[in-house]
Amino acid sequence: MTSASGYGFTYQSSLSEISMLAPENTARANAGFFIYAYSGFTIPVIATDGLADGIGLVPAKANFSAVQLACLASLALAWRSRLDGLEGAEA
Repeated sequence: MTSASGYGFTYQSSLSEISMLAPENTARANAGFFIYAYSGFTIPVIATDGLADGIGLVPAKANFSAVQLACLASLALAWRSRLDGLEGAEA
């Protein structure tokens, strides 16, 4: 239930943000949003299922979690370096 409401709030907020950022191309922006959203929802499930068939469910979920953590860490490092670059430009 919590996950479903989280998706709902994220979906609503994202569509609102897209409408504000691209008022003249709302339909095109929404189409792109749906492509990325559905890819983000389905590709991990299909990939984990395929991996689970080969190595088992628990190892597949562990590998998937490790990949998610690695992606999150790289995103955090990239964001931090971007913020550091912006702070250096302001000084």
